[in-house]
Amino acid sequence: SVTTSEECTEAILSITEVTELAYQFIDKIDYLNYHFQTPEFKSEVEEMTSEEHLQRLLKTLSKTKKAMSDAGEIYTNLIDKCHKIATNCSKAEQFCRNKANTARRDSNVTRGVGGAASGTAIALGTAGAVGTVGV
Repeated sequence: SVTTSEECTEAILSITEVTELAYQFIDKIDYLNYHFQTPEFKSEVEEMTSEEHLQRLLKTLSKTKKAMSDAGEIYTNLIDKCHKIATNCSKAEQFCRNKANTARRDSNVTRGVGGAASGTAIALGTAGAVGTVGV
């Protein structure tokens, strides 16, 4: 079976790839945003005399507008999910940190005075009752 660590590592690789694509996407958006406001674009349109060329440009602009709108919705959804995952990772991180501290105390006690071991067993039972964090 796949461990949580392996799943996280795979997710991190995927996130890294998507992030790189997002940076490229942002560069393209910045270029388009700039391009549509330039005098060159306006003069290019002014010089178009063929209705066919203008219709093609209108179709392209319409598709671009829809793609940007769709992308905006996807990225908004992605932002929400990323924040939720980051929050859940923080909770899981705290849970793991607590378990590591408990395990460290337990191993110190077993190497130390025998009388304290029963107290640690009770503490471990209580910590285990808290439950796991859903990630």
